[in-house]
Amino acid sequence: MNNRPSSGRILFLGTPSPWAKQFLETLQESGTLSIQIEPGPPPFLGAAVPRARVWTAMLEQSPQATELLEQIRSSGKRVILIWIGRQFSKEDLFLAWQHRVHTLLESPDANDSFVVERLRHAVGLAEASERAGDILQSVKTAVLELTRTAEESPAIAELKTSVGKLERVNLQSEFLGVTPPSSDAHVPFHKSQGLSDALMTIQDLARTGRLSVKTKAGVQGFVDFIQGRPTEALCGEIKGLKAIYRMFLWENPEFHFSRHEAAETQVDDEFNASLREICLEGESFQTRYLQIRSQLPPQQIRLELEPKAVTAGMALDRAAFLTLSSIVELGKVSQVLDYNPLPDVILYESLIHLKKAGIIRVAA
Repeated sequence: MNNRPSSGRILFLGTPSPWAKQFLETLQESGTLSIQIEPGPPPFLGAAVPRARVWTAMLEQSPQATELLEQIRSSGKRVILIWIGRQFSKEDLFLAWQHRVHTLLESPDANDSFVVERLRHAVGLAEASERAGDILQSVKTAVLELTRTAEESPAIAELKTSVGKLERVNLQSEFLGVTPPSSDAHVPFHKSQGLSDALMTIQDLARTGRLSVKTKAGVQGFVDFIQGRPTEALCGEIKGLKAIYRMFLWENPEFHFSRHEAAETQVDDEFNASLREICLEGESFQTRYLQIRSQLPPQQIRLELEPKAVTAGMALDRAAFLTLSSIVELGKVSQVLDYNPLPDVILYESLIHLKKAGIIRVAA
């Protein structure tokens, strides 16, 4: 594999498997990134290099990679880490968080613009940090020269203090590995992970912040946590458990977690069940939804009661009665789903039952 002279080089540490080699070759052939394979020990471990030097390193999921992660982080070297693999376990995700892996890619496609953008971002972070270090070193040299040729003054003293602070800020970065994982760390999620796994991962790590759940169509929901306990959920105008259960129906959503201050988080008393119970219920709704998905009414249509169906002997269960009440009051399917407190799946099942029974009809 050629080592192109472009900026943005990534060091691949170790010997890639066939699928990883194909991934690297496709990236290299696209010309967007330069890849250098280092089958032996990482060149930066044990080497005497300037403190501001930053590397971008990629590892493939393997027992050797796990050991290498520990070696890199214990070395004190400034390294932006990228970890690729076919399928990551929950233990892998925790390891990635523990060792401040910047980019975690599961079964990545080199032609996927999202994958390429994540890699570019990692390389760009390393380059920006190194450039900032070079500039700070030049400024530091100029300030030191100034102190030798001019009398000490409050302005010079303040300048020296400011340069020192900027140098410390530039040298300290969670993803460069020179500081311990902070409460601001993002929780990594892999592509095959479902909402249950994402929620339980945050609980297991006792994180405080917000989980964003987003569909490919751009529909987004949020779940707030305090030390791993869900405190609030939002999905448009929908709140609480109904919002979480709606997110369980989304196909292949993406997850992102960011820290929020606990004082900024409102506590919703509706979450009186354990998170595991909520996940089990959500997965049950997801299964039922998939079974009726082909029968769902379009959300933009309006429904109405079929007057001929109202008879003295008409019997409805509670869910069907509440759904019918919402149809009479609201009409539009999307409003029935949003404003009726029942979970979406129960409403969908009731709508299908009421339509088959001839109790409701599409409004003229």
